Amino acid sequence: MSKKQKYENYVNSLSEKEAKKELLELLIKYDTLGAKLNKLNAHVEKNNKDTFDSTSESLPKITKKEEKIQRTDRINDGVKKKRGRKKYTLNNTTIIKEKILESNNESGTINGIDYKVVELEQDDTCPVCGEKMICIGEEPVLKYNYVPSKIEIIVYKKKKYACKNKKCQGRDILYEPNTRFAFNRISFTTSFVVYLIMQKFLLGTPIYRLKEIFEYKNIDIKYNSILNYIINAGKKINRLIELMTEKQFSDETTIKYVDETTMSLTNPGFLENGKKRKKSYVYCSVDEYRTVYKFTNSRSSEWLYTLIDKMTGVLFIVTDDYSGYNNLPLETHQNCMCHVRRRFVKAYYEAPKEVRDNLDSAARYCISLIDELFLIEREIKNYSIKEKYKVRNSERTKSIISKLKDYLEKINPPQGSYMEDAKKYALSNWDNLWTYLKDGRVSISNQIAENKIKKACMIRNNSIIINNQETAIANFNLLSLVQTSKMHNLNIEAYLTYVFENIDAYSNNLEVLFPWNENVLHTFQIK
Repeated sequence: MSKKQKYENYVNSLSEKEAKKELLELLIKYDTLGAKLNKLNAHVEKNNKDTFDSTSESLPKITKKEEKIQRTDRINDGVKKKRGRKKYTLNNTTIIKEKILESNNESGTINGIDYKVVELEQDDTCPVCGEKMICIGEEPVLKYNYVPSKIEIIVYKKKKYACKNKKCQGRDILYEPNTRFAFNRISFTTSFVVYLIMQKFLLGTPIYRLKEIFEYKNIDIKYNSILNYIINAGKKINRLIELMTEKQFSDETTIKYVDETTMSLTNPGFLENGKKRKKSYVYCSVDEYRTVYKFTNSRSSEWLYTLIDKMTGVLFIVTDDYSGYNNLPLETHQNCMCHVRRRFVKAYYEAPKEVRDNLDSAARYCISLIDELFLIEREIKNYSIKEKYKVRNSERTKSIISKLKDYLEKINPPQGSYMEDAKKYALSNWDNLWTYLKDGRVSISNQIAENKIKKACMIRNNSIIINNQETAIANFNLLSLVQTSKMHNLNIEAYLTYVFENIDAYSNNLEVLFPWNENVLHTFQIK
């Protein structure tokens, strides 16, 4: 006999009075168990708030609003991942339909994608009576269609001219008119070179994968040929990138975010003392208008100081604690707070579990104070510059900074421990940690440059062969132009084509080709 049958027999055997009594007892038990469950959930929720683990960094005794703001997915960053502003994308089919209907055109382009209106052949005969029906409305149905890309060969007939005039002293003068190709010495058009650049510097596709794609399309292009095409393109915009770098340090008050990473070359050259150079470096400098990558043979920051010397306005610069930045002006130099926090996180994990779970542990207390500073920054994210300045210099911020410094000076961590290293790091860079309080536009961390330098790491990891300094400079010239175009939400493919086809014509006025130029924004910005 099954359980269901047993229960049915038991219920049928009960009288109405017994059944009511049984039901009352069950309801009482249900309420008792529900109260215990609610109490247990409250206890678990309290423990989750008070527990410090790798996935949660909520501070004890905070309001629900603060808890919501303070959520973070990365313990090492200390900053909630920035959500970019909502962009108009082709996923919003309603807006696209409205735009197509408003234009009243049979074909056109939206966000760089072509569209066409097709009339469907439909039967207007009534399926019931067989008579012709009347059209009472129209509904557009949007479908995305994939058109496979194709590569075509174009044969240009280039004429040659010879002069037989006697004034030429009887000599045959052969004349070949200059053709307007962006790349005269290679067998690819501008659109093909731009395709290579987009694949490598925007999508991160390695060159050997591009070679495999061409082989699939029955096009035999050697690896070195693709590399040479990319290098030639990078050399062509060398002066444009140099001018962008020089303009980065203008006469106005500006904020720069700078970071660096290593770069190994297969043929790095030699140092002045005759020894072979082991590695080179790539600097990334980011501001409101541009992202510029600078390749150097050493970690020296002389190129940065040279540009700063030309600066007549006020420059705030945010960096890590690399000693090469030590000569920057103290009053406008901000050190990254995330680097400080990461040291304390490292010290937190070094401690035994029983010490780690203690709310009064040194590392955890320092992290909680730094998190409060980041919490303030998230709260004032959308404030104006003046309002940010006011909040940053309020008693709330000053009390947190005072508590942190007093506590660091008071504690005496074990020698050689991560906590001792974190303490020394924070106190040695103390003055440079609070420059952001002087201006509402300066960030508390250097996350902007650190995120951008990852693109340079992508090029480094996906480039099997970067032979020398010339090759490296060409690669990072293209990366600078692609990333700057991305900052301004340009149609990158169309913009790069425009740059390569017009850079020779505007050689004396390259500023008109800058991604933030008004005409460029008007023509190529995706709205």
